Amino acid sequence: MTGFSARTIRITVACSLGLAAGICCLFVLPPLMTPDSLGHWLRSVQVSQGQLISTRLGPNRWGGEVDGGALRFGAFLIDRYRADQVASHAEVQAVATAIEGDPPAGITTDFSTAAAFPPLAYLAQAGAIALARAAGADWLMACRLAGLGNLLLYTMLVAAALVRLPAFDRIAAALAFAPFALTQSASVSADPLNFALPLLLFAICWQARLERGPVSRRRLIGLAALFLGVVLLKPPNVAFLALSLLIPADRFGGGRRRMLILAVLALPALAVLAAWTMAFPFRPGAYFDTGADPAAQIDFILTNPLRALGIVVDTAVWRALRNWYNANAMFGPGYGEHFRLGWPFPALTLVLFAGLALHDGPGRRDWTAAGLCSAVAILFFLIVLAAFWLTFTSPGDSLVRGMQGRYFWICFLLVLASGGLAVGRRTASPELAATLTGAVWGVHAAMLIVVILHYGAAWGTLPAVLPS
Repeated sequence: MTGFSARTIRITVACSLGLAAGICCLFVLPPLMTPDSLGHWLRSVQVSQGQLISTRLGPNRWGGEVDGGALRFGAFLIDRYRADQVASHAEVQAVATAIEGDPPAGITTDFSTAAAFPPLAYLAQAGAIALARAAGADWLMACRLAGLGNLLLYTMLVAAALVRLPAFDRIAAALAFAPFALTQSASVSADPLNFALPLLLFAICWQARLERGPVSRRRLIGLAALFLGVVLLKPPNVAFLALSLLIPADRFGGGRRRMLILAVLALPALAVLAAWTMAFPFRPGAYFDTGADPAAQIDFILTNPLRALGIVVDTAVWRALRNWYNANAMFGPGYGEHFRLGWPFPALTLVLFAGLALHDGPGRRDWTAAGLCSAVAILFFLIVLAAFWLTFTSPGDSLVRGMQGRYFWICFLLVLASGGLAVGRRTASPELAATLTGAVWGVHAAMLIVVILHYGAAWGTLPAVLPS
C-alpha cells in the first residue's frame, strides 16, 4: 500500500485551509458585503422559488417576484453599507426575526444586474436557500447557508482542477483561496464560478495535452459541457474556449479535424449564449446612466489613438493590477474604504506569485502552451475592456469605468503559467518553492486576519482588538 504523494497532501491541505477560512468568513463577517450583493441575493432567492427565467419589467430592466421578506432583509443591510455602516449581529438578527412575523407576500422588484444573466451561477445558493426555508430558517440563516453552498461548490470545483493540473497547482491554489476569493465564494456572489469553471477547463485541457492517443468520447462530452457552463456565466468567457487548443492536433487526427471537432463542441454553447443574450438584452451604461455612447466612443478612439492607448494602459494598471488584491475585490463600494492598500501590498504579492511561477512549472519548456495561455488572457482582457469602454464609459473619460481586478483572477493564473512554461524548471528548487508558497499564504493570512478582526468587531462576532 502506497502513501499519498507530497502533491496530493499539498492540494488537500490547501483546500482544507481554504474551506476552513471560507467558513470563518461566512460566519464572522457581516452578510451581503461583497460587490453587487443585493442583486446576487435576490437572483438566488428568485431561483430558489423555482423561477429560472427573469421577468422583463421595462426597457433594459429585468427582475421578477421575490419573497418580500428576502427583499426587506437584503435592503436593510445594503442601506446600512451604503451609509458606510455595519449593523451589529444582534440588530440584523432582530430584523430577520421580525420579518418572520410578517405575512408572506411576493414583491416584484428590479435587480437587472443579476436577473439578466442565466441562473447557472446561482444554483448552489438557491438550493441552500430552498432547503433552509423549508426547514424553517429565517432569512439571516438562509443567507449564511446560501454562502455555504456556494463555498462548498467552489471548493469542490477548485479541488477537481488542482488534482488535474500537471503543474502550477501551488499558484492556482494560492489564487483560488486568496482573501478576495474567499470572501466572494463564502457569499451569494456569482463571481467564484467565473474563476472555478475556467480553471477546471484549463486544467482538463492541459492534462489532455500531455496524454497520448485519440481523445476519448468521454473527454469530448466533458469539454462540451464545460464550454456550455463557462460561456453561460458571462459572455466574455468565450475567450476561454480557446484553451482547448492546448490539446495537440494529432490527438484529433490532424489540425483541420481538431478545429472541426472543437467547433462542433463549441457551437451549442455559443448558440445558447446568443439566444439568451438576444432574449435578455442588458445595457449597463444605459441602466446606470453613465453617459455611454458606443458610436461616439468609437469615434473618439479612432480620432485620438494615442490618448486611447493611454486610457488602455492606465486602466490596466489602475483597475486590473493595482486593485487586483485590494478591498474593492472583497467588498462593495462605500464599505471597503478601510482597506485601500495602495501599491505596495498588491505589488509584493505579484512578485511572490511571479517567483513561485518560475519554480512550480512543468519539467520542460513549452513555448506553444505559453503563447496560447498569454493570448487567451490578453483576449479576455480586451473583450472585457471593449465591453466596458463602449457600453459603460462616457467618451473622453480618463479610465474605462466598471473594470475591476477581480474579473481577471484566471488571467493572472494564465499569465503566470505562461511565464513558467516559457522558463521551464531550470531553476527549480523545492526549498525555495516551499518558502515562496509559505510567503504567499502568509500574506493572505495577514490580510484576512486584519479584515476578519475589523469587521468581526463591527459585526459583534469578535471582540474589538484593533485600533479604530
